[in-house]
Amino acid sequence: MKKFLYTLLVLSVAGAALSALLLIQHYFPGSNIAGMTCGDGLDNPCHSLSMTGYASIGGIPLAGVGLFFYLFILFTVLVADYAGESYYDAAAILAASLSGAAVAVNFVLAAILVKTGLFCTLCVWTYAVDILMLAAGVLWTRESARQRGASIAALVAGTARSIPETSGGRAALGLFVLFAALLGFSVFATVNIIEKQSGKREFTRKQINDYVTSFYAMEAEDLSLPESPMTVGDPAAPLNIIAFTDFLCSACNSFFETEKYIMTRFPGKVSISYYGFPLDRSCNPTVNRTVYENSCIAARAVNAAARTGILDEYLKIHFKRYNEIKHGYAEETAMSVFNDAVKYSVKKSTPEEYRKILQSDDIDTAVRNDIELARENDIRSTPTLFIGGRRMRGAPPKEMLEEIIRLELEKKKPESAR
Repeated sequence: MKKFLYTLLVLSVAGAALSALLLIQHYFPGSNIAGMTCGDGLDNPCHSLSMTGYASIGGIPLAGVGLFFYLFILFTVLVADYAGESYYDAAAILAASLSGAAVAVNFVLAAILVKTGLFCTLCVWTYAVDILMLAAGVLWTRESARQRGASIAALVAGTARSIPETSGGRAALGLFVLFAALLGFSVFATVNIIEKQSGKREFTRKQINDYVTSFYAMEAEDLSLPESPMTVGDPAAPLNIIAFTDFLCSACNSFFETEKYIMTRFPGKVSISYYGFPLDRSCNPTVNRTVYENSCIAARAVNAAARTGILDEYLKIHFKRYNEIKHGYAEETAMSVFNDAVKYSVKKSTPEEYRKILQSDDIDTAVRNDIELARENDIRSTPTLFIGGRRMRGAPPKEMLEEIIRLELEKKKPESAR
């Protein structure tokens, strides 16, 4: 019996650890731990899935429910081990029943992954843990029934009757239920505190509809922009988002998280073209004051990265290290980001090649041209986006942006496909 008990013990600890990682990914997708477990580039499916309505139930992340489930099984197994064989049958039956329910739920969640087109590695690992827990629980229950010379149904019925029959059994059951309630309160209260610390906000359907209505109330502008080398996503994507940005801008850093969601949520359907508008008077005379010092250097750096073919990787590292590099940004900062980014790029380039491009007159010209384009289109803040020709100032909440993109893509479908 001990082998089944210890197997469930190990699996419940593993499941709790996976759920904790999913919670971190849900609330703090930009953290180093989240990046190591699911990736931190423009194609982070765990992050994208956590931002959908499928990731929560009643406002509680599924990862939080999972954490409670695994800790509950862990507690049950530990109590059974401490109490001795008198509670082995109850622990085995409870573990098998709850794991069976978890596996049934996992089939639904797996169908959602298929529907959304997102693949969450951590989620799949939890499914595997649940299946193994179910197997251990069933085998433990079957072994208990065999040793007692009873069927599994008889074992379940007998255990359900025997525990409440004695005063000790009733006391143990009462304490068990009380602790389970306290465990649930502790886990979900902690999740609520983490949510408040993370600053996440949920929007109602009405709020989303009002935002979208306001967006489409604006007239579409007739933009005439040259193609930008700083474009991420499939160049042949049906929808292209224009983004005038300052690469040291705090709102632009926040928008990058939304970009990661959008690029994974709509694979192959959306591209984003950046045009630099550094809020730094050292290269941009159209701004009244410098807001982000040395952002002219950052604009040059990203332009150079695009020309060496590592734009996606460069942006990933740049924004991952944003809090570290936003102050005192210099050419050597750009070189450091490049050296990290090129490790993950299929297209290789040397630091010497990158520095040569970074210091070239062509990059100076490219930055000036983007600033002139911004002036011609009355850009005054970053990020400023254009979707279907309509202007959007600031970093939009992902729920609003997702709905607008969905509507724009619907417009581009042939009549027969709608």
